[in-house]
Amino acid sequence: MWITRTLVVGSLLIGAALPVQATGDGADKSQVGPISAEAMARMRELRPGEYLAKTREGCNVITDEPHPSRKEAFAAVWARFTWEGVCSEGMALGPGKLISRTENGETVSITEGWQLYGRWIGLSIVTNLFPGASYGSKTEVFYWDGEGYGRNVVRPEPLEARKERPWPSVSYLPRDRSQRMYYSLFGSCGANAQPCVSEWKPPYPPVADASAGRTELYCNGSCGNLWLEKAGPIVTAFDTFAKTHAADVAAVKQALEPLLVQRRREAVEAEAQARRDAAEAEVQAKRKAAQAELVAQAEALRKREEAVRAEQQFRTSLQTMNPGQLFARADELSAQGDSARAREVQRALMSRFPNHPLAATAARQMAGESPSSASANATAGQRSSASGAASVPLSPASKSLCVAEQNRFTEATVRSNAYFKGDPRDVVERIVSRNINAQIESLNLLTAEQLKSFQVGHEQTRQLHLKNLEQAANRTAVGYTVNPELTGAELGLCFIKARQGSSAPATPAVGSVSSSSATSGSAASGRLSGPQCEAMKQTVVTTRVPPNASVTASTETVMFMTKMVLDMIAGGCPTDGVTPAQIEAERKERQEQYTAAESACNAVQSGGRRCVPRVHTASTAVAKPPVPQSAPGGSSNGYDPRTGLCWGRSCIPEYDGSSNTSGGGIRTAR
Repeated sequence: MWITRTLVVGSLLIGAALPVQATGDGADKSQVGPISAEAMARMRELRPGEYLAKTREGCNVITDEPHPSRKEAFAAVWARFTWEGVCSEGMALGPGKLISRTENGETVSITEGWQLYGRWIGLSIVTNLFPGASYGSKTEVFYWDGEGYGRNVVRPEPLEARKERPWPSVSYLPRDRSQRMYYSLFGSCGANAQPCVSEWKPPYPPVADASAGRTELYCNGSCGNLWLEKAGPIVTAFDTFAKTHAADVAAVKQALEPLLVQRRREAVEAEAQARRDAAEAEVQAKRKAAQAELVAQAEALRKREEAVRAEQQFRTSLQTMNPGQLFARADELSAQGDSARAREVQRALMSRFPNHPLAATAARQMAGESPSSASANATAGQRSSASGAASVPLSPASKSLCVAEQNRFTEATVRSNAYFKGDPRDVVERIVSRNINAQIESLNLLTAEQLKSFQVGHEQTRQLHLKNLEQAANRTAVGYTVNPELTGAELGLCFIKARQGSSAPATPAVGSVSSSSATSGSAASGRLSGPQCEAMKQTVVTTRVPPNASVTASTETVMFMTKMVLDMIAGGCPTDGVTPAQIEAERKERQEQYTAAESACNAVQSGGRRCVPRVHTASTAVAKPPVPQSAPGGSSNGYDPRTGLCWGRSCIPEYDGSSNTSGGGIRTAR
């Protein structure tokens, strides 16, 4: 705390830092002469050893320059000071008060006096409000042109009881800062060999130690004589200096009066404008708040209306979606965690299509097969194998296993595209590369039983297109020599062989997975073991109809699941039935479901295609089939459900060309 006090008091006494208007300077204003412009300009200049200290309002006052190590603390102290007066060109001007405060906001002192662009002139009075012996005392300082004398005035009636009363102090403040001196008389002068007088001659240039240059003097028996010797000349010079320059001070005040009137008027106008601006800002803030409230209300209303529309659309979709769409929607809602709406969709599927195979699957899911439990067992189900055949995973490097088949498929696709559409060869080759990668990823997700179903489907496609190719021999003349569906099926069979890890192609007879074989209900390998039954069960549980799947894709997936259940019943796996009669009833029910699904699927096919039980993944079960080859000039873009491959511009999302599609072909779930 003593550092703060030293900075404050030193600023007040050393550099005219804290004074204000004082009355009775002894000048006869009727005989005041004008002051020259040169003298006014000279007093405004900053001299060596002086420093501009900025108050809280940004108004500058001239004081002594501190040591560089103390400048930051010095500026922080002054930033708490307040100048209550005119501020012109960033400098304190005219009468006013300089109020100094501590970090806590407590007032330390109040200086009243007159300033000439930040420089004190005339008589200034500093009232000390710092707690202690000197509380309430006043110090008079008379300044002119950067030089001054100071003396304290002891109050006769102290505001608070104190052990010792304050004693006199004087100061001499010449322009040459190396000659400045301060003297104070101690209250305990002469008692018990205590020092009587404090002499302070602050070094210049300033040093880091704020108390440097201070000396305590002993009176050696006569305190009065020592005080008169040291302080007497300064006391006498104070009055002489004040009388000598009283007329100069009065001339400056008179010369600045018109400017002060103008500055005060501007300050009043600025204050009035500030009040008007504040009022306008308040009005604008209220207006913006009202607008924001209206916008918030409108947004809340929009969200409510949007929620109502979404609910209406949801209710409408329950009455307009086909079975595949309803099943996929329920699966999507369940994956999103909205089990309540998922069950609503499942109930709509069962009520609108009670005889559809997907209705039975939905009922089974609602009865206890939750999406979470099914998802938890998905990995185990995919890795399980009823026959233990699917044990070799594929990778992108597996492309090297079927190079010849890939080359035939690529060339066939390029030639077919050139005949039907004419896309650039590099575009088609990019499509083929993506198809092969997607097929490898899809095959890695299948169990051994699912691979068998895919194998049958590819073989059926191969046999079908071998026949169709003979009928389309006339196209050979225009370069359509190889069917991409045929080569795609051969490529799929090659990859399945690699996935199964066998040394020879596994090509079942065509029609081995048909309605007749499903009707027989016999498992190819006789009675199944417990692990095989569990693996097949997990396959059924984890198989899902992909979102946005076509009618063909969703129905063939249901056929695969139903066929798997029939094989489990034929293999003696545990089912819902217990007695032989119950097991037989369940087998008949599943057989009827399979037959109904197969018939419904075949009814929407074209080009001689027949539905087969197979699993459609998200990458293959797109809802946009190709135009059948029998449509001359038709588009060759799109997905082929026979091979699970996609070719044409529509298979590359970033391709900037436009693709024309035909409305013919397989009906899709929209």
